[in-house]
Amino acid sequence: MGAELVLGGHPLGCLEGVDFVVKSPGVRGNAELLKEARRRGIPVLGELDLAYMLAPRPICAVTGTNGKGTTVYLTAHLLRSAGIRCEVAGNDTDRVLIDAMLGEPPEVLIVAEVSSYQLEGASKFKATASCVLNVKPEHADHHGSFEEYARAKRRLVELTLPDGFTVLNRDDPVVEGFSRGASCEVLWFSASGREEAKARVVGGFIEVKLEGVEGRLPLDALRLPGRHNVENALAAILLALRLGASMEAVRRGLETFKGLPHRMELVGEFGGVKFVNDSKATNPFAVVAALEAVEGPVLLLAGGRGKGADFGPMAEAARGKVRVAFVFGEAKRDLKEAFERKGVKVEVARDLADAFFKAVSMAQPGETVLLSPGCSSLDAYPNYRERGEEFRWLFRRLKEGHEGRT
Repeated sequence: MGAELVLGGHPLGCLEGVDFVVKSPGVRGNAELLKEARRRGIPVLGELDLAYMLAPRPICAVTGTNGKGTTVYLTAHLLRSAGIRCEVAGNDTDRVLIDAMLGEPPEVLIVAEVSSYQLEGASKFKATASCVLNVKPEHADHHGSFEEYARAKRRLVELTLPDGFTVLNRDDPVVEGFSRGASCEVLWFSASGREEAKARVVGGFIEVKLEGVEGRLPLDALRLPGRHNVENALAAILLALRLGASMEAVRRGLETFKGLPHRMELVGEFGGVKFVNDSKATNPFAVVAALEAVEGPVLLLAGGRGKGADFGPMAEAARGKVRVAFVFGEAKRDLKEAFERKGVKVEVARDLADAFFKAVSMAQPGETVLLSPGCSSLDAYPNYRERGEEFRWLFRRLKEGHEGRT
C-alpha cells in the first residue's frame, strides 16, 4: 500500500508531509507526537472520526462505564425482532467499527459500542442515536482524572446530530448533567421510576411513554439478573422503539435475549453451590452491581490489575453479603486492605485457580462462588474473556474430577 511502518516509538519526523494524524484509542491524548501535531496545526483525529469520514451513515452509539456491551447487543436483538436490519460493531464486539461502516449496505443500521478511549478527542464522528448508561470512576491510568474521563463520555452527546436523539440515565447524577447544552432530543430512562423518564420501572412493570408509543412490559420478561440489567433494558427499549421497533417486537425480544458470556453467566451448580462467571466486571462498580444481583451468601473471587481504582465501593457492597473474599493478582494487597477495613474476611490466593479451589473447599450449599474481579485481566490474561474461560474450565475440572484440561 506504500505505507511506512515505524516501530519503537513516535518520532516527530513522522509528522512531515502528513495531512492529519489518526490516534489509536490506546494512545494517550497528551502523547508528545500528538501535542506537536496540534502545535503545527495538523488535525488529530480518532478511530471514530476516520470511520465516519470514510463512510458517513446512520449509527446508533452506546457508551457507559458498565453495561454498554449488553445494551448494544440487546438493542440489536430488539431491532431484529422487529425486522429491522442492523449490525453490531465497535469496541468490545466481534467486529471493528470501520469494517462494518464500510462493508454493510446503506440500509443496515450500525449499532456501535464506543469507549471513552474512542470518544476522547473525537470531532468528525456523528451519531444519529446515542446513549450514555452511567459514568463511574474508571480508567484513571489513562485519562488522569475522573473529570477527563467524564468529559470523554460526554462527547457522545455532543457528537449526536441535532435531528437525532440521545438516551440518558436520569438516575445517574453525572449523566444527568450531560443533558445541559445537548443540541438533540433527550430521552430519559429511570429504574427508580422518575416521572419525567420515557421508560421507567413502576411496580413490576416497565412503563413506556413515547410520542406515538405507550405501553407496559412485565419486568419478568427480562431474563437477565440485577438492577443494572434493568437499566440496560430500559435504555435498549427506548433506542429500539425510537428507531422503529413496535412494543410487541420489544416484548418478544426481551423474552428471548439470553445475555452475553462472562457477564453474570451461570456456569453451573455443584454440590448445591452456584458458580457465576462475571469476568467482564473489570471495575469496582461492576462488582457492586453483581453483588446486588446475587441472592444468598457469596464467596467472591476478585483481583487482577487495579488501574488505579478505589476498591472502597466494592468492599462496602461486600459487607454482609460476601462471606469470604479470595483476592489474587497485582491488586491483591490493595483489595485485601479494602475488604479488611470493611470487616470482610479475606483469603489471599496465588492466582485465579488457587482462589477457585480455596473457595470450593469452603463453599456450602446455597452459596455462590462469584468471579467478579473488579480489575482488568492484563496482569495474567490477554483479556477478560480468557479469564472467564479459565473459570469455566476450572468448574468443568471440578465437576468432572479431572486433574488437567480435557
